[in-house]
Amino acid sequence: MPKPQSGRRLSDIPAATMAAAAAEVAAAGGGGEMVVVRLPPLSEDDPLFQDKKRILDSRNLSCLFQVPNSCSAADAFKVLDRMIQAARIAHMDELELYFTGDEDFGPLSTRNELESLNLLLKILNTLLLTANVGAMGVLQVLCDEILLRLRSLELEDNGQMVVQIRNQNMEDSLLKWGEQHGAGRGMVASENIDVGDIALEIPESSIISEELLCQSDMFLALKDLDSITTETMLLLWSIRERYSPSSKFKIYFEALPANFNTGLSFGIDALAALEGTLLFDERQFISVRNYKPNQSYGTWDMAVQIKRTSDNKENDRMVLETLLSIFTPMLEGLGEPDDFDRENACWDVKLALDYKDLQRRIVLSIVTSCTSGLAMLDS
Repeated sequence: MPKPQSGRRLSDIPAATMAAAAAEVAAAGGGGEMVVVRLPPLSEDDPLFQDKKRILDSRNLSCLFQVPNSCSAADAFKVLDRMIQAARIAHMDELELYFTGDEDFGPLSTRNELESLNLLLKILNTLLLTANVGAMGVLQVLCDEILLRLRSLELEDNGQMVVQIRNQNMEDSLLKWGEQHGAGRGMVASENIDVGDIALEIPESSIISEELLCQSDMFLALKDLDSITTETMLLLWSIRERYSPSSKFKIYFEALPANFNTGLSFGIDALAALEGTLLFDERQFISVRNYKPNQSYGTWDMAVQIKRTSDNKENDRMVLETLLSIFTPMLEGLGEPDDFDRENACWDVKLALDYKDLQRRIVLSIVTSCTSGLAMLDS
């Protein structure tokens, strides 16, 4: 299957086009009270053009931004944040487009952030060359802020960039290995598929299975051991193959992650941080279905369906009190936000604390809304 499309990025646009855009900005903003910054427009030749345009429109973003000469640094940074959002969208590749949610404003990846910030820095530096005294101040503030973000990104993500390059090389090796053994990654139909046709074939020789185990010398050594299961034998076989230089599956095993940053890998500190949450206490289970305001009292439409009528306030009261009896103890169990040094915490502790904060916000909003609903019923 072809690699995901990268799309045409703004950084791919010729320098002459960039300079023309910047010159137009300088002419527009040079003599007035407003600095106008225009990003190069999305190219309709970009195979991801429609998706990128849809996201820009949904977030009310364009390629044109105005910054008042006399605005404060804080206000200038707000406009800069929107410029960066637009640049991130323009530099998205297919994977970033696929996985970006409606509320995911970035950063999306180290590659995307570097290209977006460098694009804006080039445009602003070009504007500085022809800007008047009034515009130079705010332009310099924006340039300095972008440089700070670039330096911060380099310090924080230099190691991540190395890992991304290594992972890409490893993925290429895995794909080549699959092709050599009659397998591949992904699937695409080159012709119509009818009912009953074979849509997918996987070579048995490329499947790690019980049949493969039975053909190995390890099976002969382990099969007579008491109480050993096939799963245990496969695990032992995999361990040996993982570190065997001559293993047919060597490339496959090397492509697997060295660590899994999931809840299964949580340490003691992370588990302690989860105390009071639903993940920590499996005896509690609350299913929240739709999280949207109810028009009558501002309460939340949850798993419990409220059949509302204009004169059925006692039923509403009973439902609200029931919800409060469930969520108030839960909120008390979560406690106050932790005063924890997250900057230097391990990844698992950070993830646990973020989850706990999210659950605390959700439960607090439910308790607050139910309390408000009861107050309205009493008024």
